[in-house]
Amino acid sequence: MNFEYMVDAGYDYMEAPKVWEVFSERSKDQGSVQNFFFSDHSTHRARISNLTREINTNYRSKVDRATLKTNETAYQGATAKLKAAANADATR
Repeated sequence: MNFEYMVDAGYDYMEAPKVWEVFSERSKDQGSVQNFFFSDHSTHRARISNLTREINTNYRSKVDRATLKTNETAYQGATAKLKAAANADATR
């Protein structure tokens, strides 16, 4: 499970549902019925629900968030590089 890898690497598990909230705001699901029949992915809402349940069941009381990585400066630097590369590709 990718979520477990993220936690094992020391990243803040509480951020995972927030990522899917952003995806949900920017790209809409087809709907649960269409998604079930025509896609092999869960809906954004289902992913958020599943991640939240996983956090509450297996991580919240077992993994101290104070020990996890929250380096905003490194994140901003990494995403700036990705954005620059995407913009360069878009202009080609």
